[in-house]
Amino acid sequence: MKRLRRGEEGWVTLVGMLITIVIIGVLAVYLLKGPGAFSKDGEAGPGTVVAAKDEAKEVACRANLQQIRMALQMPQMGQEGNPASLEQLLQVTPGLQLKCPVGGEPYDYDSATGSARCVHPGHERF
Repeated sequence: MKRLRRGEEGWVTLVGMLITIVIIGVLAVYLLKGPGAFSKDGEAGPGTVVAAKDEAKEVACRANLQQIRMALQMPQMGQEGNPASLEQLLQVTPGLQLKCPVGGEPYDYDSATGSARCVHPGHERF
């Protein structure tokens, strides 16, 4: 094996460090952007971190709707009828979130039936 001369060891460690930085960068892009980040068309799918955040926001939307529906049932138990708007529920149940955490759209409310739903695309089934 060829021995390196004095002073050449620095280049070897520099090259090793650059290769390590490139590998860490590629892994970071893959983690944040997903497997499609390196495709030619530029269509990057959601990475694991982005997908987890989106899933958490969807869970929050479901929880918000469940709380609104429970708050809507409270006046029905007292035979007061349905409130005219969701904002009236804030008087009875302060802290309700009346907007979708994903898109920021206000929840749709039908006072005739007393039903609330999310209008964000993909949340119709909630």
